[in-house]
Amino acid sequence: KVALDLNAGTYASEDPRQVLECTAQLLKRAVADKNVQVVLSCGPLLSALCHGLLAQGRLRRQDVQYELEPIMPLLADRLGDANARVDKMSRDVHLDFAACASVGASFAAGYVLRRPSKKTVPPRVYSSRLQLLAALVAEAGVQPDSPEGVPLDAAVKLAMDWFTNSNADVRESAVKLVAGCYARVGLERIEPYLANLRQVQREVFDAEFERLSAEADWGDMPAPEVPPPRGGARGAAVAEEVDDTVCQFCMRQDPSFTPETIDVHYWRECPMLY
Repeated sequence: KVALDLNAGTYASEDPRQVLECTAQLLKRAVADKNVQVVLSCGPLLSALCHGLLAQGRLRRQDVQYELEPIMPLLADRLGDANARVDKMSRDVHLDFAACASVGASFAAGYVLRRPSKKTVPPRVYSSRLQLLAALVAEAGVQPDSPEGVPLDAAVKLAMDWFTNSNADVRESAVKLVAGCYARVGLERIEPYLANLRQVQREVFDAEFERLSAEADWGDMPAPEVPPPRGGARGAAVAEEVDDTVCQFCMRQDPSFTPETIDVHYWRECPMLY
């Protein structure tokens, strides 16, 4: 009901700070609720808050962050939730807040960079956090190059710490986060974090760096000329294979797609994958 009202502009004549405060109090209870349906209902409300009230630009950033501060750790704790829909809801909300001018990626990432509140958590919690941070790096960059980006030092240190995890998915996610930072700042600034790796471990990172570099080089090349299709559908399929701006699952075309941002599209937006 509150989400519908926010989207409909029902509270347009009310004090926006008071509306935010009341909504934040409601969310603080609901996000931490043990009932999955209650938690999932926070998704539409948080989306309405971000795209409705906050998008109006009537609130000071410091006031918005003050009200969201108690909610963000609760949302971060939902990353890697046993219920995949809850995990996805939390990821989407973090990405929405990161793109919101009143919140920002640095603020959103700050709570994800903290260690989980529980001492022992399943591997999916680490993987989910690392994957979200990689998505934030791809979208917002890293500090200090991008003032609104993810703190470089904190992100890479966390990834290197969790790279020691015994779970292969966690290690892979850690490598991808470091590689995402590498794509932003280059090897020279990443090298110090890799100094204590064994040779076999270093080769894992180098392979991912080389993969990203190859993709970037390919993206900079002019589009290859494709001959007129022969054989009907087969010829069309060949043309599609060289189009990096098209999702091969839902066939959405977006000129802004890059190897990094299309990964975000796969797990966040593609209707064929969830």
